[in-house]
Amino acid sequence: MSKLSQLIYLSHIQDDTTANDIIPILEISRYNNYRDNVSGLLIHGEHIFLQALEGSCDAVTRCYARICSDARHGSPYIVWQGVLEKRLFPNWSMGYCTSYDLNDDDNQALLALTNLIANEVKNVGSDLLISVLARVFFEGPKEGVEVISKR
Repeated sequence: MSKLSQLIYLSHIQDDTTANDIIPILEISRYNNYRDNVSGLLIHGEHIFLQALEGSCDAVTRCYARICSDARHGSPYIVWQGVLEKRLFPNWSMGYCTSYDLNDDDNQALLALTNLIANEVKNVGSDLLISVLARVFFEGPKEGVEVISKR
């Protein structure tokens, strides 16, 4: 049995990407993720995408490679990658929400995390801090997230 892998990344949204551009991203990603048994959550912030992907290591790696080759994602940055005991988003081929859907605490945590990454903090332990913040942020489903069942 293969180990369950999780990858959390952040990417910058290209300036010409509109809310309408997100719909096709969701449609094809949900199809691919369902096919490949990848689950996760995509958060669309004002200028960023933050996503947790989970599944087999090979499937998550392939999914992230597709993301890296998509021009709508600028400078993808792996925040954390590792092994999980169980899926955090088992019923979502891709859950989706915007930063406006998050409660105040989650929105502040997202803002702090993205600011830390955007400012390229290079203090000793900053990579560890970013990793811990991202993992804590994704510890469970967020309020207001659109739950999409598998097809």
